[in-house]
Amino acid sequence: MLVVVDNSNSMEQEQALLTTAFPELIRALVTGDINADGTAEFIGAMNVHIGVVTTDMGTAGYAIPTCSEPTFGDDGVLRTAGDPGDGSCSATYPKVLDYRAGGALSALRADFTCVATVGIGGCGFEQQLEAALEAVTPAGSVTRFFMDTTGHADGANSGFLRTDSIVVILVVTDEEDCSVEDPDFFNPASMVYFGSLNNRCVTGSGGLYGIPRYAEGFRALRPGAPHRVIFAGLVGIPLDLEGATYDIMLDDPDMQYIFDVGSVLRPSCNDVGRGVAYAPRRIVRAAQELSRLGSGTLVRSICRDDCADFFTALLGQIQPVLESSCP
Repeated sequence: MLVVVDNSNSMEQEQALLTTAFPELIRALVTGDINADGTAEFIGAMNVHIGVVTTDMGTAGYAIPTCSEPTFGDDGVLRTAGDPGDGSCSATYPKVLDYRAGGALSALRADFTCVATVGIGGCGFEQQLEAALEAVTPAGSVTRFFMDTTGHADGANSGFLRTDSIVVILVVTDEEDCSVEDPDFFNPASMVYFGSLNNRCVTGSGGLYGIPRYAEGFRALRPGAPHRVIFAGLVGIPLDLEGATYDIMLDDPDMQYIFDVGSVLRPSCNDVGRGVAYAPRRIVRAAQELSRLGSGTLVRSICRDDCADFFTALLGQIQPVLESSCP
């Protein structure tokens, strides 16, 4: 399970919600006991590999505020650093958190909280899809990344993916995906991409990678078995669109890029007391295309008070694939 966590400056409370609820999902997966009553409803997984990456992929070398490492950012490499603001965290952790049935859930909760609390000082150009793809793409793939580099699956992130596993890609963000193909996109003096840098992720879409790059890239992880790849997003869709078809989501007025006075992008949802989120059209489109290709997908709203229902729904996506894998 690859968890892509937005580390921009609006994500502090959302990271806390994620780390609170996530370990219970893993417990249910490996025990098969959905409601923790001591009775298994299905045959659980042998174990779960968990890796965390951030959405910071740099800004093609351009010096941009909030983007401290402008060339590659965190580059889709699995995190090993603990939360420096939490004195109970270690300085480093294994790049892969490996949880097995019978393991101490409290230890997983502590380790995951330290690794997945990625902070809020990351780059404001969130490249959720690109970070995920680079994290799981092997070096031998024809897919290339910034400056013609290769993926990390069998390099920096080796040991995370296994050939016989179910792959779950989980994106947690309150912003739109801004996976950039054209480096000039980040150039403040660009003659191609105009206007505020803050708005280019929605006004300069011609500089972004097309969605097929991600749908095909994730499907390639399990050739001939697309159902063994599950893509889930806890993102900025309005609460009333949860459970809607992807077409309905994308057609909804609140899911459009609309600017109010002062060229301020209108939020797609607003959880009073916790902040706003913005229309994740590209993430929804990625889920839509992967669903069409035969993968399990799930998109739910991050504008909520907790993540429990989301993880229950995600378990519902994983369970039948897991059961079909067992003898």
